[in-house]
Amino acid sequence: MEIVNVGTTVPTLIPILLQHSSEWVSESKFVNFLVNGVLINSDCSYDYFVDEIYKQLGRDSITSAMEIKYTVKDGYVAIPIYNDMSVRLYMEMKKKNLDITEYPLCITLKTVYSSVECSYSSSYLGGNLLATTSAGNLLATTSVGLQCQNVEEVHGTNIIEMMDNHVKKDKIEILKGNCIIDNPQHEEIAEAIAKLICNKYTNPKIIYTQTDIMSNMKQQYGINKSNIKAYRTKEKALELLRGIPRESYRKLSGHLYMINMTNPGSVTRLHKSEDERFMYVFIALNASIIRWKYCYPIIVVDGTFLKSSHRGTMLTASAQDATAYAVVDSENDASWEWFFEMFRQAFGEKKRMCIVSDRHASILRGASIVYPEVSHCVCIFHLWNNIKKQFNKNHDRLREVFFAMARAYKIEDFNRLMEDMDSIDKRVRGYLFQVGYEKWSIVHSIVNRSMVMTSNIAESLNARNREARELPIMSLLDYMMNLVMEWNNTNRMTAMSTFIDIGQKYHEVLKENSYLSQKMTVKPSTDYVYVVMDAKKRRNIVYMQKRECSCKRFQVDEIPSPHAMAVLDYTHMEAPKYCSAHYTKEYFKKTYEVPVNPLRDETTWDLPTKVLDNVVLPPIVKGKPRILTKSRRKGLYEYLYTETVTCGLCGKQGHNRRTCRNAQDN
Repeated sequence: MEIVNVGTTVPTLIPILLQHSSEWVSESKFVNFLVNGVLINSDCSYDYFVDEIYKQLGRDSITSAMEIKYTVKDGYVAIPIYNDMSVRLYMEMKKKNLDITEYPLCITLKTVYSSVECSYSSSYLGGNLLATTSAGNLLATTSVGLQCQNVEEVHGTNIIEMMDNHVKKDKIEILKGNCIIDNPQHEEIAEAIAKLICNKYTNPKIIYTQTDIMSNMKQQYGINKSNIKAYRTKEKALELLRGIPRESYRKLSGHLYMINMTNPGSVTRLHKSEDERFMYVFIALNASIIRWKYCYPIIVVDGTFLKSSHRGTMLTASAQDATAYAVVDSENDASWEWFFEMFRQAFGEKKRMCIVSDRHASILRGASIVYPEVSHCVCIFHLWNNIKKQFNKNHDRLREVFFAMARAYKIEDFNRLMEDMDSIDKRVRGYLFQVGYEKWSIVHSIVNRSMVMTSNIAESLNARNREARELPIMSLLDYMMNLVMEWNNTNRMTAMSTFIDIGQKYHEVLKENSYLSQKMTVKPSTDYVYVVMDAKKRRNIVYMQKRECSCKRFQVDEIPSPHAMAVLDYTHMEAPKYCSAHYTKEYFKKTYEVPVNPLRDETTWDLPTKVLDNVVLPPIVKGKPRILTKSRRKGLYEYLYTETVTCGLCGKQGHNRRTCRNAQDN
């Protein structure tokens, strides 16, 4: 008979890989380590566990403080081991996977400095003991090898007990006054506090200033820090989180290589100077290139300054979303011409394509060289700002007339409004003629751009990445890729959940036009030609087969006008069939059907030698140092016109009596 001992467990020796003599560069990254190994009983206590590791590494608890952590998955925050329960949890995980390379322990070792006994108060920061004077000045630091459940409860006698237990009553040399630069532990103090506040800067949109650091250190730990030391602590935290800015350029080749590996079909270009210094980088993801096939052929380009230590400018091209982006040295003729050349290589040219921008001279020049056959239009809001600067009288009256003139669909309406402008200020006509009517007026435009009269999409993109423009170049490019990925996925989910035959934006236009058509009378001429009389008995002719209307809105907007909606209601036909294919649900789905695949963690990249050997040096910053503003300076006129305009005729917002088309249609 076989005898089984119930309840008796034979201890198992667990093979554990030790990664040591390094540091954490983030909450989940432990790099540049040495490797060792140890066998430890599975049912050991925390003290035994720590002692075995000390023995294997040839260190002891008197001269060294040890911090033990491990990660369960790439990208996950490291889990500390600090008591019996945490050891048991780790051992149970190792039992289920005895592969020595699984769940390696990341060991951080710090030297414990000797000192003299004195009266002081202390605080415990993530494994570091910070001693302060009664005035709150930071004096010295020592590392201790235990964790506390509540950091704020470690004061007074507890500190002394911790010292007795972990440094064996070795004496601490007190450095009087604030942190002294030649203090051998000064770097450890700064790093300890920097690690403590590191998580405050993971989101670029969160603002955590030097004042916040000084206030929190005083309130939570009783530490006095001067403004300059708080600034240095902040810089250290940013360095730990984002890396050194100049080192970011060295990783560019690897970043572009991984984009092409994870998103085949993407177009990435890196341009360097003769001395291997960074000049330009261009990125167009494969999902964006596929998306362009189904987007309305209008591209909005813009440039915005960067606020990192090496400055530069980010150039963007946007259709429905951000389509391509680049980082260049500055907005100049060479950079914009290079950007358009790269854009053409990636996206080519579409029929009835149009480029919209402000009137930056380098954009106009670059577009005319690379896309000479493509219409180039200007943002009417930027043009209006230029008019305000050129002519400093009667802005309120000029504003109404100018925007009505820009959005006029019929030439007779345009000419009438131009005469109204002449009566206000005759000089404006000459200025607008010099710009070119076809660049800003719907009725004179060579292409249909009535849906995109401004560069608002570029301004929205700039507003979204405003804080990210302070990041080093690698972090900035990673942020932009994640932003495109987020928008692509959000719009894909929206497209999949759409149950109407047309995009929501255009569905709202149809609803409004249908409402405006309710008081109209329809008289058929043929099966495809109809006469529509509005409320004021004005005659409009609609050609349904040609998708045209005498008011010009049907053919320009490529969506049924109020007169066409009256015909569709009369004939019981479906409106979406008479809309542009770019507005339909099918195109909406195809636009976002290709996902943006994310990049793996940088520590897992397998880069070929050719990429690793591609040297990219940081650019030389030109000009004198300057204070970098968070956003562009707004003119007084932008603050004056912040109220929403309401029409006195139809009661709707966004236009006034002069520009109201709803009243005319009714």
